[in-house]
Amino acid sequence: MTKFHQAPPSNSLVFIGCTIIDMIIRQRQAATVIQRAYRMHLAQKELKKLRLEANEKTKAACMIQRYYRGYIRRKKRQRYQRAAVVIQSQIRGYLARMHYKNMRRNAISNNISCM
Repeated sequence: MTKFHQAPPSNSLVFIGCTIIDMIIRQRQAATVIQRAYRMHLAQKELKKLRLEANEKTKAACMIQRYYRGYIRRKKRQRYQRAAVVIQSQIRGYLARMHYKNMRRNAISNNISCM
C-alpha cells in the first residue's frame, strides 16, 4: 500500500500567512502611493494659491506705483505751472512799469516842448 505523504498543516498555514502578509504589504504600498499623490495634489494646490496671491500683490504694487508716479507728475506740473505764472506776472509787471515810465517821459517831454 502506498502511503501518501501529506504536508503538515503548519506548512499551509505558513503559506496562507505569507499571502496575507504580502497582501498587507501591497495594500500599505498602495496606500502610500495614494497618500503621496494626494499630498502632491495639496502641495500643488497650495503652490498655485501662493502664486496667485503673489501675482495679485505684484499687480497691486504696480497699480500703487503707477498712481503714485502720476501723483508726483501732476504735483511737479503744478509746481512748474505756478513758477511760470510767477515769471509771467513779473515780466508783465516789469513791462507795465516800463510802459508807464515811457508814457510819463513822453508826457513830460510833450509838456516841455509845448511851452
